[in-house]
Amino acid sequence: MVYFFVISLLLSELHTSYRTYGGRDTTYSKLQLHKMTISEVLKKYTDRWMKIPGVIGTGEGESGGKPCIKVFTEHNSKLIKKKVPKTAEGYKVVLEETGKIKTR
Repeated sequence: MVYFFVISLLLSELHTSYRTYGGRDTTYSKLQLHKMTISEVLKKYTDRWMKIPGVIGTGEGESGGKPCIKVFTEHNSKLIKKKVPKTAEGYKVVLEETGKIKTR
């Protein structure tokens, strides 16, 4: 009986929600058995985000005293806001409008 309760509890926590990302479903779990580091998350998603017109870079940052992912943009368009999720693998994603960056 105890095993059934524990399994039921775990299954309820593993319930996932879906968010469409670029035409594909991306699953985000409430309970992660292995939390990815922010560097691993950036490695996983940066190439995908850089393909979005107006996205010019990504990096690690801080928001509200917690680590976050920063996505740097020339401008914050509706397309960028639609395609870049608010969270990735449990980390908050912050859009930061920098304008066009030029080299010297």
